[in-house]
Amino acid sequence: SITLYNNNNNNPFQIIQTHTQNILASLCTTIYPEKMPLLVLVVTLLGTSIGFQSFLYFVTVGYALAIFLVSSMALLVYNNKASHTIPTLTNIHTSLALLWSLRLMIFLLHREYVNWPQLHKRTIQVNERSRMESKFSVWIICSFFYATMVMPCIYRMQDAIIVADENYIPSSSSSSWGIVGKIGLILQGTGLLLESVADAQKSSFKSRNRGENRSKWCHVGLWKYSTHPNFLGEGMFWVGTYLGGIGCCCCRSKSKNRRSIMPWMICTVGLLFITFVIRGAVESLSVKQLRNYGQDGEFLEFKKTHGFFGPFRIPKHLAVLSF
Repeated sequence: SITLYNNNNNNPFQIIQTHTQNILASLCTTIYPEKMPLLVLVVTLLGTSIGFQSFLYFVTVGYALAIFLVSSMALLVYNNKASHTIPTLTNIHTSLALLWSLRLMIFLLHREYVNWPQLHKRTIQVNERSRMESKFSVWIICSFFYATMVMPCIYRMQDAIIVADENYIPSSSSSSWGIVGKIGLILQGTGLLLESVADAQKSSFKSRNRGENRSKWCHVGLWKYSTHPNFLGEGMFWVGTYLGGIGCCCCRSKSKNRRSIMPWMICTVGLLFITFVIRGAVESLSVKQLRNYGQDGEFLEFKKTHGFFGPFRIPKHLAVLSF
């Protein structure tokens, strides 16, 4: 028996954490495709529950923690359950999600507590204004979408093991990594690297001169070529995660003799969600930048010649992609 927290109070975060052991036990005994989305949701609920401690953590630290828990558990459980060695590319696919979440979690905590102490004060203020009803609704919604985002990793791991139930067999076309899956891995790795470097460069720039650069426009490194290279990297990472797992999202049921489209739908919902979030964040930050740096001629010139995807502008008839 493992006791992580004392249950003497009614803090939802602490109560939820005490169920970790039961969740792990369920994961270790369940490998069937139709059951995994619900179990993954439970794990993301667990990770995102840190938002009850601080409201903004639902979409920051809790986001990273939820993906970290799912990816680490998947690697542990499926490699232990498999009757043979899981393909290297399959482990890389989920390991990249693990590295992405760990990197983001460390970055967010360092930014709040070390690099930008004022952000921590603002986080406390937001939490004090937040009502418990709002926390529960945001908790459920965020956890659901985080689960859909990471499901491509779960389906790919499932495809690599022998499914014992006689009603399900792996899709015959999904047993190996095709060109789409390998392109997905490349996008994953490239996106992780791009986001990591962009975050590090901006963090370093903002902390220079004893924090006096905090209010200045960042125009160094990757930020010379894209208006939001960190979000570009995040988008590439999740598109790559989707492509890496979508090829094995269907299982054929012997009893029904047909493929299920539900896994495809779950993964696609996750991709659409993160696309919507990134676009919203980019638009919001662009408005904020224009308000803060609108008097800077160099910034205005940069905006004319550079966009989200790099040093060029998307044609007007493709404005939906312009972010």
